[in-house]
Amino acid sequence: MGDDPQPRHAKARALGARPASARTAGFELWRVRAALLKRLEKDVSVEIASGRLVLWLPVLFATGILIYFAAEQEPSLVAGLLLAGLLSAGAMAARARPVTFAVLTAIAALAWGFSVATLQTARIAHPVIMPPKGAVMFTGHVEAVERRAKADRILLRVTSAEGKGLETVPERVRLSLPKGTAPAVGMAITQLARLLPPLAPTEPGAYDFGRGPWFQGIGAVGFALGKPKLVQIDTPVPWGVRFQSWVAGVREGVARRIRLALSEPAAGMAVALVTGDRSGVSPEVEESMRRSGLTHVLSISGLHMALVAGTLFALVRGLLALLPVLALNYPVKSIAAVAALAGSAFYLLLSGYDVPAQRSFIMTGLVLAGVLVGRPALSLRTVAVAAFIVLALAPQAVLE
Repeated sequence: MGDDPQPRHAKARALGARPASARTAGFELWRVRAALLKRLEKDVSVEIASGRLVLWLPVLFATGILIYFAAEQEPSLVAGLLLAGLLSAGAMAARARPVTFAVLTAIAALAWGFSVATLQTARIAHPVIMPPKGAVMFTGHVEAVERRAKADRILLRVTSAEGKGLETVPERVRLSLPKGTAPAVGMAITQLARLLPPLAPTEPGAYDFGRGPWFQGIGAVGFALGKPKLVQIDTPVPWGVRFQSWVAGVREGVARRIRLALSEPAAGMAVALVTGDRSGVSPEVEESMRRSGLTHVLSISGLHMALVAGTLFALVRGLLALLPVLALNYPVKSIAAVAALAGSAFYLLLSGYDVPAQRSFIMTGLVLAGVLVGRPALSLRTVAVAAFIVLALAPQAVLE
């Protein structure tokens, strides 16, 4: 009761000073946050206006595909598409707010990558066999033939199959046959074979050797027992098999003419570079190219497609420019671009249209399309669009 009240007032003043300091610190924090958001909004607006933000969308799209492949179980297709659609609608509605627009667009790209991978997997889904207890007799149409150094390999579109313990009939089977026994593409055969499902990873997280065959529709792999027997099948030949049979005939005709005009080993190299058939390349040449680091030249991809398209473009444009009546009255550059695009498409078919060749053709086609519409042919936007198309058509390419 006899205590001096002064210390009590001093203590009150000290306690009252803390909220003021806290308010000042809070105001400073709010001001810094507002400044950062304003700077971020300005930078994002610059990126959007310059078009550089678009270049990151394929990266985010591919990340969404990776998230799909990392999922432990098959996700819902409807849920993924619904989420991607809602995020896209939200991004369109937020175009006046750059930061919100950029964030929603980025998340939407992730969702679209996830959804497209889910959709493509559901579209390709097909049965994969369990190991049967014995040999299986298959009947079907030969869809593709690959002649290797020691054996032939065929892809068979199955119409019927019989075998002990065979629970499911795969749509396609890849078989290894003795060298020189592979029938022509489009032929109907019956073949006895021992089968296994495509190889699974040897350990968790290891490379999945069965992923590529699965996305090609292959439900079983194995080796043939004996030679294939040609048969007549009442089932009509699928249009895809008929088309591939025509392409195979053209490729074999071109390869035959090359071998008649050139001697080995030049003929084998020329056939590999034109038709993609590397069976004629001698082991000595392959070893020499491997040691020199040039093995990739035998795989038809961007280098070959660019050479074909560029040569055709320059040749057609130069020839048309020699005629003044054409050069002065017609869009010679556009005509040359169309000719180069048509030639590149034919070369894609002639080379066997493997995945690397398909990617290169898409990129080349976009460059030539830019020439046709009068826009810069070579730009990072072209690369971004090509990446989108490739990943949308083949999501598994992101893992290769």
